[in-house]
Amino acid sequence: MIYCLMKMELNSDCGSDNEQTEYPTFNQQTDFRKPINLCLGLKFPNHLVFKKALRYHAIENGYDYYFSHNGTKRVTVYCKHRCACAWVKKRGKLPACKCESDVTCNSKVHGKKLKAESTFQVKSLRLKHTCSWTYFNSKVTSEFLAEKYVEDFRLEPHKKLQIFIQSVFKDIGVEIKYYKAYYAKEKAIKMIYGNDEEQYKRVWDYTETIKKHNPGSSMFVTLSGIDKPPPYFQRMYMCLDGCKKGFVAGCRLVVGLDGCHLKGAYSGQLLVAVSKDRNCNIFPIAWAVVEVENKDTWTWFLELLMSDVESVINDNTHIKHKDD
Repeated sequence: MIYCLMKMELNSDCGSDNEQTEYPTFNQQTDFRKPINLCLGLKFPNHLVFKKALRYHAIENGYDYYFSHNGTKRVTVYCKHRCACAWVKKRGKLPACKCESDVTCNSKVHGKKLKAESTFQVKSLRLKHTCSWTYFNSKVTSEFLAEKYVEDFRLEPHKKLQIFIQSVFKDIGVEIKYYKAYYAKEKAIKMIYGNDEEQYKRVWDYTETIKKHNPGSSMFVTLSGIDKPPPYFQRMYMCLDGCKKGFVAGCRLVVGLDGCHLKGAYSGQLLVAVSKDRNCNIFPIAWAVVEVENKDTWTWFLELLMSDVESVINDNTHIKHKDD
């Protein structure tokens, strides 16, 4: 869909209930994937999509803006270089500026909610800018960068931030600081792999799924702070049915133990028990995530491991006696 870009004003009665003019509609499913083009009368599903389109348009065309009106019924933005008045971070600039500065940019976009519906329509539009390209744009946030470059981080999750900063400047002509690039990468990784906090909330679903689709597996989860809600994740033990049966049936009866630190926002220790099969390959038996590596956690881990191994040995003995 191609929209016209020109300097014009829409009459106040345009878009009223009595007018039958057919205006183009912004499709958020497809139009965000290509350059944003604004024209008078363009309709948006709601004010949030309208403001998002304004952000994308400002970044693509190298200008910054501030809100004169920012509500659910009307949104008005002016170019940041409308005058030479001081920029107030919380308020932007006053809409009725009385300074006599020669540095003026009359760019303006005004949208208004239509009656009896949530649709937003562009009512007034002046897109021509007399200011220069903005290389430090406040509308380029870490959220915008994460959404735009999420697929790049999916392909290269370990991309260096300096290379990412250079890519942003090459693509959209905006310079970003190191920390903004860092937060953008963190948010993109969360979009790809999910939020850690949300994953911890689903630990019970995970254990039940393992037991359902892999019968005979052992899954144990312990919590802390049950007496004083909310409870917190403490430990988790896992021993798959095939691992414990494979250890008893085809591995040397020697168990190797080790632990290591978990890297990331949530600390902890990973405890593992392994053995060697007949080809001298390492064979995993069981593993656990615990809060720290000490005598208490190792005792808890080994007791569960011995219980699983003994159950498999007893089952094999029972089957052998039955066959005899």
